[in-house]
Order: sequence, then structure tokens, then C-alpha cells
Amino acid sequence: MPNKLLIFDCDGVLVDTERIANQVLKECITEIGMELSFDDVLLHFKGRSAPDCVQILKEKFGVTPPEDFIETFRERSYARYEQETCPIPGIEDALKKLKNYKMCVTSSSTHKKVHINLKRTGLEQYFDGNIFSAQDVQHGKPEPDLFLYAAEKNGVKPEECVVIEDSVHGVVAAINAGMKVLGYADLTSPERLQKAGAIPFSSMYQLPDLIISI
Repeated sequence: MPNKLLIFDCDGVLVDTERIANQVLKECITEIGMELSFDDVLLHFKGRSAPDCVQILKEKFGVTPPEDFIETFRERSYARYEQETCPIPGIEDALKKLKNYKMCVTSSSTHKKVHINLKRTGLEQYFDGNIFSAQDVQHGKPEPDLFLYAAEKNGVKPEECVVIEDSVHGVVAAINAGMKVLGYADLTSPERLQKAGAIPFSSMYQLPDLIISI
């Protein structure tokens, strides 16, 4: 078995949920009296946990959301995930080709959301329960805690890990953990991912060859 642990983000890397989540978040933000474009929502909140999004609204925008903001956001987004979630194009082909590697998932989302989306898309089978959430650590992305926790639980050193991310916050967290990073450029530009420290790529069909070469 190759001596690398492959660490996959979930939303936007395995499952195509980022558009759903950020559109729902935009709607929730609009309802509390703020006007942000979809691109602005991606810029400020993509890759962050729901509690972190609330903190950003407070600290960056001076807006305190109502107490049920997170609950409302999660209920609406989960309902849409059940109807709309699908795998990222090419990811299942890549996972099949990488089956000899040890693989895990690290997500800013809750365990509930990750399991719903992986089960719905049929991707759960590739990770054998090796799934980690921001709920498992004190500080989520962009802090390195979640990646270091996943490496420790899998008995590998940070330098033996390759992270596949699609957000700047995730890339920064992985770099700060001392890991190599491949940045999937879909809703985040390759330039921003590269500036943060990732090797950008544009198609999951490229992933197996990139893993071998890195």
C-alpha cells in the first residue's frame, strides 16, 4: 500500500454541495437584513463551519444573527441536500483508482451532514468510517487542528499526508499542518488556491496522476 494518507475535504471536493450551502446561507443572511452577492458569500464563508460563519457576521460585518440562525440554515440546507446532492464529476472514478491508498475525510461540516451526503452519493464506502469533523477539535479550519487530528488518528506524520481541498481556508489549514495540498479549482480560482499554497487542478479525472506525482 502506498505510504501516503489522502485527506479529502467533503463539500466541494467529494460532493457538489457548496453551491447549495452558500445559496441557502445567502438567503438566510438576506433575511436578517444584509445584502451580499453570491460571490461575496463564497469569499467570506466558503469552507467555514456554521458557528464560524456566525462569528464572521458578528466580527466582520457587525451583525448579530438571531439565536435560531444556525438551526434554520442547517434545516434548510439539509432538506436541499436530500433532493439535490450529487458527487463531484469524476470523483468516484478517481477514488476507485486510488483505492490502494489509505483515505479519510476532514470536513468543517457536522458529522450528520457529512454522513448524509456521502451516503446519498454512494461515496461512504471508500472511507470505511474514517471521517472527521470540525466537531472533533477545538479549532476548525483555517487552523491546522483538524488535519493534525486526522493524521494522528491514522498513525501518520503530517509530511506523509496529501490534502485535497477546494477552499482557501482549507488550504491554509493544511499548509499550517505541514501537509502537501492539491486545490480543486471550481468555485475558488486556481490563482487564489495557488497563492494560499496549493497545487491547483481543474478536474477530478486529473487527481490520480497528481497524487502519484506529488
